[in-house]
Amino acid sequence: MSQQLISRLKMAVERWPVLRERSGRDLGEFLQTTYLGKFSKLANSGTSDEVWMAKRQVEAIEDILDNKFKTEFPRKADSTFTGDAGRKHYTKLSSQSQETYNKDGFIAKMLKKSSNKKKKE
Repeated sequence: MSQQLISRLKMAVERWPVLRERSGRDLGEFLQTTYLGKFSKLANSGTSDEVWMAKRQVEAIEDILDNKFKTEFPRKADSTFTGDAGRKHYTKLSSQSQETYNKDGFIAKMLKKSSNKKKKE
């Protein structure tokens, strides 16, 4: 049973798209690198509750990949809460752009300066 779950998860993860430009923040990358190892421990644990949970997780990932909920509960309008903001501002949301904006703020810089002064004394 656990080997079947692991093989189903591997097949689902192979179908999941991976965006290389979102390195470190991409769900597909997380599924391929971290989640597979944790899942195999969960599926091989042997307890019925953990095997049941592993089965539910595989089914949930497969449902998302198959757009089950989008077809089962169709929307009146196919748009997001913010409209097309993700497409319009893709360059601002990319990992390269986020690195330039994720710098220390004013308080963090001041705390570093004060800690450096204390170390020198």
